[in-house]
Order: sequence, then C-alpha cells, then structure tokens
Amino acid sequence: MTDDKPSSEASSGAQHDVLILGAGVAGLSTGYELAKAGYQVTVIERLPFVGGLATSFQEGPYTYDLGPHRFYTKNPALIAHMEEILSDDLFYPIRKSRIFMRNRFFDYPLRIGNILTSLPPWTLAKAFADYLYEQVKGKFSPPEDRNFEEYIRSRFGKTLYEMFFGMYTAKAWGIPPTEISADWASQRISLLNLWDTIVQTIKQQFFKGKNEPRTYASQFFYPKHGGFGRISETYRTYIESKGGQVLCDAELKSIEYDDTHIQRAIVEHGGKTLTFEPERIVNTIPVTTLPRFFQPAIPVDISQAISRLWYKAIVFSYLVIKRPQLTDDHWIYLPEPKLVSHRISEMKNFSSNCAPEGETIICMEITTNFESDIWKMDADEAAKITTQDLIKIGLIDSPDEVKQAFIQKRKHAYPMYDLIYKENLEQLLTYLDRFDNLITTGRQGLFKYNNSDHSIEMGLAVAAEIIGADREGRGIAHDHRTVATEKEYFG
Repeated sequence: MTDDKPSSEASSGAQHDVLILGAGVAGLSTGYELAKAGYQVTVIERLPFVGGLATSFQEGPYTYDLGPHRFYTKNPALIAHMEEILSDDLFYPIRKSRIFMRNRFFDYPLRIGNILTSLPPWTLAKAFADYLYEQVKGKFSPPEDRNFEEYIRSRFGKTLYEMFFGMYTAKAWGIPPTEISADWASQRISLLNLWDTIVQTIKQQFFKGKNEPRTYASQFFYPKHGGFGRISETYRTYIESKGGQVLCDAELKSIEYDDTHIQRAIVEHGGKTLTFEPERIVNTIPVTTLPRFFQPAIPVDISQAISRLWYKAIVFSYLVIKRPQLTDDHWIYLPEPKLVSHRISEMKNFSSNCAPEGETIICMEITTNFESDIWKMDADEAAKITTQDLIKIGLIDSPDEVKQAFIQKRKHAYPMYDLIYKENLEQLLTYLDRFDNLITTGRQGLFKYNNSDHSIEMGLAVAAEIIGADREGRGIAHDHRTVATEKEYFG
C-alpha cells in the first residue's frame, strides 16, 4: 500500500498481500484465515462498522440485528470454526418460526398436524385433491419448473401454494411468482412436497430430530452477547492483532487493470488517498457494483448485463415493547397483504441479553424498492405502520406499549432471482473470471441468496485457495462457488 498523501497510516513500503473489499462475514472470514496463515491483510469497508448484512447495533441497553440471523451447519469443520471464534460465548437456541394468516399461526416448516387442526375440512379436502391431481399429472407430464409458481404447485398443489407460498412470495418480492426463478424455490422452501410434510412430521414426533437433515434445521448457533455481529467483531479484532487492517468509512474510488490483471485499487480513507497494489483482491461487495470502479470502463455488454440484475431493499423497523416477551418465536412470516410488514423477529428470543428485563425489542421487516416512499420513511413513520401490524395480529393492544423506535435500511438486501437473472449473472461472472488475481465471493459477491454459514464457508474456501491448503481434507468446499448450490433448505 502507498499513500498519495504521506501519513503515519501508511507503512513504509509494506507489502499487503491481499486486499479484501467488504467487511461482511465472507470478507472477514477470508481475512481471518489469511491472517492466521501469516498473510498481510487489508479489509476495506464503506460503512462505519463491520458485518455487512450480518451486523448488530447497540442502542442503549438494546442489541439488535438486521433481521433474524442464525448460524446453522452440520459441517464439523464449520462447527469447529465457530467454536474457535466465539469460544464460551456460544448459545444454542432451538429455532421456532411460524406463519401468521387467517388469524392463526401455522408452524414453519409446515407440519401436517398443525395444518389438520387449523384449516377447515373443506379446505383440507381441496388441498389434498389438488396435490393428488398434480402427482397424477406429473406422471404423464413431468413439471418443467420454469418459475417459482410451477415449482411449488407441482409439489404441493394449487391450494397450499396459494395459501402458504404464493401470497408471501408476491408480497416480499413485489412481482408475480411466475416471474421469479424456480432456483429461489429450490433453495428456500424446506419441504419436498406434501407427502414429505407428512413423513417429516411423523419423524419429528417419534425421533425428535435424530439424524435431522439440514432441511429441518432446529438448533442453531448464536452469540450470547453482542448479537450476531459479535462474529464479525471477533474476526476484525483478530485480523488487527496480526498486523492487518480493517478500514471502515473507506471509499473505493477506482480499480485499475491491464488486460487480465488488477494493477491497483485507489481508496479514500480518513481524508487521505491510499493506493493498494495487492497480490490478490477478494471482492465481497455487490458484484453489480464492483465493475463500476474499473478503469478503463467495462465493455458495454457487461454494463447492460449488470443493469438487468437488481436487488430488493429492506426497511427494518425496530420497536421496543414494554413487555418481557411477545412470543417465543424467532421469526414470524406475514404473507397477507393487509399487513405491511413481511416478517417479524424478536431479538430477545435469540439471546436474553438483547433487551433488559421487562422489555423486548421487535424487528419488523418491510421489503421495498430503493427510493420508494417506504424507503424514504423515518423511524417514527415506520413505527406507526409496523405498530399497527402488531395490533392487527393481536400481539399488542395499543401504540402506548411501544417505548422507543429505531430504523435501519439496506439497499442490497435480496438478490432478485427473476427469470433472466442467471444468464446475466453468468455473463458478468465470466467477465470477472478473466482477471487472474481477482476472486469474487459471498452473498453479495456472487449475487447468491445464501445464509451466513454459507458465506463464512465461502470465505474459508477462498482463503484455503489462496494459501494452497487442503480444503477437502478440512471439510471445507473445494470451490467457494459450489457452496449453497445443493438442493436443500437455506431458510
């Protein structure tokens, strides 16, 4: 790294082997492993804090995440890694999530006993008839799975699709499910079909989760203190203890390249211009944003591909409620259009240290588009809307129960899996693959709707690739891009 304006911040000619763009869990886990192996690491982060979408905030006695976060894995290498990171600060909650609709709560993942006792007989009869119809139809004409709706209807039937899947998906994404890729369904819907729902309910009843597949994940890892963001803070502390740098409030200005090699990155930090000439660059910022910094400018066809890749934004409205607890749920899905919010999470159910005794803090998520009226709301405006949702559900009785409100917003929340995302993403990634010292990874760096444990495994796999370590022998994916590609539940 060199400093165009000499300062004490720049080490005299020190070689920074790896420059990491983005201080989310993918970037920081990469940096952690590289620092442990003796590499000089610099992490650049635009925001004033680390963690990305997996960060946590402290407001007085309240700790809150950006929506519900959990770390779940059955990979022994990842479990050992998490125990190494958090040590005795690990907590192991038993996940509980439900769907609220028709003034009732339904278990999620769906359980047949809950469905049988909560739906009218004629609705149940129609649901099973629709399911049988789809199964018979599939014997003669296998489903093409051209979009989200076709994928779910062929496995659950029209009635259950419309009740539990189609309504929520249309609300959360803001477009018809027929315009959403089946990829999203295959990764986010936990059950294979209605028969699978019955089988898994029986297994849960008699085997209580023994040999439970990831699809039906229940127990997960969570820090006792500091929220989910404690993981990222621990990474940061370690990287800096090994002589690395994690520069927050740092603005990437340009990336200069020559043919197939990244030559340097120009960054502004603390009023100074810093020039990095690393051996490797690991990118974890949105892959649609990265090429905009390239000098010379990227080809027109790549720019056009980027313009066809987009994200759903989220407004997070936090309400401090003057009750010790509202529910014992970690999160609740709200598919009905009469409610503005699409999901609730209660932070105190993740860790009792998230709020003081006698109070609880609720996160209400509203998916939206960047620069929409909802996006422009302040904390009080968002609190009015989300408080009314809680009243309609029956979780609180009056706005007087809300003691305090906070707000957070994220533009790049959900990569949008529309029907043309894959071809445009492949075009973009193929272009970036031409650079011999650039790796792009993580949820943002691969435009992939994965979970935090996937992003961490991606980071560990990238670090192993750079170091030249035996990934498979350690239980880490051989290729970071193969993480979260299996057909199993990621929700």
